Amino acid sequence: MTSCELPRKAELADTPHTLIDDDTRKQREQIITLDLAGCNVTYINVALQKHEKAGGQRFEQWPDAVRRIMEKEVALFIERNAGATVKAVTTGVNERVCVLAIHWRPKQ
Repeated sequence: MTSCELPRKAELADTPHTLIDDDTRKQREQIITLDLAGCNVTYINVALQKHEKAGGQRFEQWPDAVRRIMEKEVALFIERNAGATVKAVTTGVNERVCVLAIHWRPKQ
């Protein structure tokens, strides 16, 4: 790590399905092949360093360091939430932040 890089960790935000806002609900309605209704969402946000660039919205196009952080956080999520069923994982990049969203429901 060079002196200009800041240590970073992922930020998580859990959103119960009852608190999904209108924008997210509209986005979900356009994802026809996935049944995300009633899913909770855990967002993992990792900021890009000044020298890093996400090559696109896909996970494979993100910098290796960001992917490693995301993989670690997903593994920790699965470990903490053994009673969850993951229905989908979506990704995006916004304002120099890579975002991975885990859409999940409690196991029946």
